[in-house]
Amino acid sequence: MHSLDYVVVFQLFVFNSGTIRQMWKQYACIFNSDLHTKSNSGLKRIIWIRE
Repeated sequence: MHSLDYVVVFQLFVFNSGTIRQMWKQYACIFNSDLHTKSNSGLKRIIWIRE
């Protein structure tokens, strides 16, 4: 189960970048969708944006 890791990474990403809070809903949808399909693409997108 990597769902917990997804949540932790996503939360840290959002909290570390206040400007991203405005896009929370947008990425939350992608994030939740990827978790539902058990895909790691959501995490990859989050890391890419963070970089």
